[in-house]
Amino acid sequence: MRIAMFGGSFDPVHVGHLFVAEEARINLHYDRILFIPAFQPPHKSGPPAAPPQDRVRMLRLAVDDRTEFEVDTYELDQRGVSYTIETVRHLYETYPIEGRLGLIIGDDLLEGFHTWKESQTLEQLVEVIVATRQEDFEATHRYAAIDNSPLPVSSSDIRARVGADKAYRYLVPESVYGHIREHELYRG
Repeated sequence: MRIAMFGGSFDPVHVGHLFVAEEARINLHYDRILFIPAFQPPHKSGPPAAPPQDRVRMLRLAVDDRTEFEVDTYELDQRGVSYTIETVRHLYETYPIEGRLGLIIGDDLLEGFHTWKESQTLEQLVEVIVATRQEDFEATHRYAAIDNSPLPVSSSDIRARVGADKAYRYLVPESVYGHIREHELYRG
């Protein structure tokens, strides 16, 4: 089975995340996309705004009707800082991966990729899939790129909108919108 992983805080998951996953699945012919929420991303200061259980719940709500999408809680279960290389090794041991595992990252992370833990080993183990977040990004031959028509949406913007009582309803799946409202997430 061709599998790609898509890690991040998903704080909250939004339509941009889902669109990137679908583009990678279709354009690069992956059978399954694993969404892997980080407990504590190594390149971000401080913990995510929403508790882990809420971030997992929102992800599950967002992909509930899609058999091609799955939520894997390995990094949350490990607690502490989440390193991609450790997750990749775990996934190779856990899933029937055909070929190389795909690793979906935003083009904003590519410049600092060499600073990731065991980055050279990581590049050997995965196919790095670059999702465009900027209009002027140009991929190199070393990476697979998806033409995902960047959507002007980010988790930080959504959190700010919720906190300022601004519109955000159609930036997240309806089920995620309901969860944020019901649990009063990102309100302060």
